Amino acid sequence: MEDVKGFDNITKSTMYLLPEWLSQLTEDKDESNNDEELLVKLLENDGRRAIWNMCSTLGVDSNGVPGEACRLVERYLAVQMRNFLSMPTGSGEWEAFKRSLTSRLPLTMISCIQLASKMNGATFHVKAKVVRACLLCKGITFSIVDIVQSEFNVFRVLGYRLSLWTSVEIGEALALDVGMPQEMLEGVALFINISEYRRDRLLKRVRWAANLTSRSEGFNRTILRTLHLAAACVAAAARYLNFKGPDPLPQLAKLTRAPVCYLRGICDIILASTLNDDIINSTSPRKRKRDS
Repeated sequence: MEDVKGFDNITKSTMYLLPEWLSQLTEDKDESNNDEELLVKLLENDGRRAIWNMCSTLGVDSNGVPGEACRLVERYLAVQMRNFLSMPTGSGEWEAFKRSLTSRLPLTMISCIQLASKMNGATFHVKAKVVRACLLCKGITFSIVDIVQSEFNVFRVLGYRLSLWTSVEIGEALALDVGMPQEMLEGVALFINISEYRRDRLLKRVRWAANLTSRSEGFNRTILRTLHLAAACVAAAARYLNFKGPDPLPQLAKLTRAPVCYLRGICDIILASTLNDDIINSTSPRKRKRDS
């Protein structure tokens, strides 16, 4: 596999060959490079499960909202860390900074869920009153003012910029572009949601596989871009659901400007995780309770 960053120059030089929707998506991805260069640390299992639970409580756990909310939280924390490290500080200030971030984390997660849900249009718009009512049912108390102010503050820290589409929306558009039928889109969405839920572990496997095929130290910092994750999930769904058309991987590689072997590697990892680890059942926090 080759490092994803090596795709950037190719992508920029061939933008005019991409479908209009994908050109816009690629431009949006380029604008987010500064955040990715912060070496964003992905939320781990407990954090991702917490966001999935919150999304379920608020009724916005579909259409890729939980995965996008995770990315917004990761970006927010990375920007806050960059801002803190840019100032001369002592060890005492570092501890105070960590305590402050930790104490605000639940409300920050809620704000990121609100922002992610708004990306998908008015259908998923969640008002502060609804958020407060849902949280009260869970024994969590925040005022409407707290919720509104936190959402604006998070949006400001993120540079007033959100992605154009969630990973599920990207995957569904790619699936249609490569000729997959409408009835397979639900399977595509399921594979993407599974992969988003386990994205931290999936990235570790991708890096491990990359290090087996390359001696470059840069692979330890390989970034698994959402566009490539979605494309690999489309390929995984096509294989798992016995898509009768031609192999979509070459066309997906062309659309995303990624080597076929790179997408195939991610696809194989996703399928292995799904089939061998029974990931479909573990993505539901309610189902996991019976194992504890």
